[in-house]
Amino acid sequence: MSQQQQHQQQQPNNFLENMKKATSKIGSTLVDAGAKTMLKTDMVFLERDIKSKKQELGLQIYDILTSSTAIEAAPQIQKAFDETHAEVQKLQQKWNGKMEEMRAIDRHAAAGGGVGGSNNAGRGSMNGSVVPGENVEVTIDAAAMEYGDSSP
Repeated sequence: MSQQQQHQQQQPNNFLENMKKATSKIGSTLVDAGAKTMLKTDMVFLERDIKSKKQELGLQIYDILTSSTAIEAAPQIQKAFDETHAEVQKLQQKWNGKMEEMRAIDRHAAAGGGVGGSNNAGRGSMNGSVVPGENVEVTIDAAAMEYGDSSP
């Protein structure tokens, strides 16, 4: 068999290998994007619950203050605050956990587990103290998914 024939026979194999790699990368990216979308949805609901708890506290304090004197109200207000604070802390911990999961997805993608590398999720406060309401973006690097590109 001539070298030209061998080369022509290898081209379809290279093409198929490149297609397999690209398909795998696309699949991984879609799974990552889907997981991040679910996490973002959970985070929005947690943010809503945090806000709701704080608003409920305001209503409780108003009711306490309108039904008693300031001196009588102080322990009741403190109790309401402590209960609400504990609930908000639990919700905040859940929110922080979701943010860490998003960062783990980004690290996985940056390490070659998906296409496009890190997409700046949770940008701003990467020191672990995150604040609900941070913007999170999902981007897909289409150039990296082109036929024949073997980079992650």
